[in-house]
Amino acid sequence: MLVASKDGRPIPPFLEISDASDHPVAARITTLPTTLIWSRATNTVTAEIVGYRNARHYAQSVAAAVRAAMVGDGAS
Repeated sequence: MLVASKDGRPIPPFLEISDASDHPVAARITTLPTTLIWSRATNTVTAEIVGYRNARHYAQSVAAAVRAAMVGDGAS
């Protein structure tokens, strides 16, 4: 898991972060929050969830994106 911060401050509950401005993928993000889902099978970002409507919608979006990324991963 990569947690990138635009302002260099930790994002609870994560203690370790990467500087978003120095990361090749995170540097292009302009809307916060943005969640990227990476697939080990394809070695690419397979989903991008932008914004936050509410907890239920966000959790459903992340769950669907993770399930889709796991297809062909051998992790399902």
